[in-house]
Amino acid sequence: MIRAYNGVTATDMLYYSHVNEDNRIERDVLHAAGSKTIVAVAGSGERVIALLDNDAVSEIHAVDANEDALFLLQLKLAALKVLSVEDYLMFCGHNPAAPRQRENWFGQIQGELSACCKRYWMHHIASIRLGVVHTGHFEKFLRRIRPFLNLFLGRNFRGTLTEKGIPKSFPQKRWKLLLGVFSMRFIYRLWGNEDAAFISQDATVSYIPSALDEMIGNGKAHSSFMFHLIFNGHLSEMRQTDTPPSLQNHVLEKAKSRLSSSRLAVHYHTHDLLSFVQTYKDHFSTPVFYSLSDMLSFENTDYLRDVSALLQSQRHTIVWRTFLRNRADKNSFCQVLGIKQLDEHTADESTGMYQVFASAHQP
Repeated sequence: MIRAYNGVTATDMLYYSHVNEDNRIERDVLHAAGSKTIVAVAGSGERVIALLDNDAVSEIHAVDANEDALFLLQLKLAALKVLSVEDYLMFCGHNPAAPRQRENWFGQIQGELSACCKRYWMHHIASIRLGVVHTGHFEKFLRRIRPFLNLFLGRNFRGTLTEKGIPKSFPQKRWKLLLGVFSMRFIYRLWGNEDAAFISQDATVSYIPSALDEMIGNGKAHSSFMFHLIFNGHLSEMRQTDTPPSLQNHVLEKAKSRLSSSRLAVHYHTHDLLSFVQTYKDHFSTPVFYSLSDMLSFENTDYLRDVSALLQSQRHTIVWRTFLRNRADKNSFCQVLGIKQLDEHTADESTGMYQVFASAHQP
């Protein structure tokens, strides 16, 4: 539903607010490309934040048809610029803080926000108090189901979050039953998930329990941020080296330094990607790094081919993802996108829930 207040239009659907993708892949591909400019679908903002410490980058264009996502990214970057890294993590909700303290921090960073962004968050001050990483649709869904999951699996399951390998007392039968239940789409809708990525007819939700089961089988659940997010709701029990780059202190410290200097400019665009590419096709004089999130999951073939044709003609580097919909092999995606070669990075994506491909220009 689209609605407006005080000149601000909102979809009333912030889909994701926490880390939901393994953003190490985009970091590695960007490093190889050496691009000075990034164009990124905003999403939860975490994928963008993971790229801010790259010294080669001087300009970032955040693009999203959902203005709520742009407001979230702008808020996170303003907080990172103004607050200490420790306070930033508490303000966002990654670490505990009193609601009143978060509201006080919001007062400190308002001067860094656009007028529309400031009005948006004043209207959503309850989200500020809660910690914005807990306010996305996906995160609210997890908050509803988490008590049931943990109660059903029992105390013996908790060892998987702290121990390498499978605990001897692991509740195998309950786990298998739960995997079967969450392989059915209607369960997600029953628990209030209205995101088409999960409940549309072509969404294969069985990829989620399959990925979680593989983490258990490989003894890697304790080091998986997605596992901790689902069953804990936070990543504070993880080793710092296992957390996503956008939450690692050294990455955030460098990103903060670059945001506070004149070395990095960030621009926000309320566009769908094709409209942005068509509008700015003559704007960039050097190859650009495009981080497109799971665009392959949602857009039709003609749209994707139009985007790909415009970008490939300018020798840009592009990272494509698909989530629960439109899964295909690499050769099929080459045909869809009208290109000769894609590099596949799916095996490196630690959540096991995405296919990831890159069409790369090497400098």
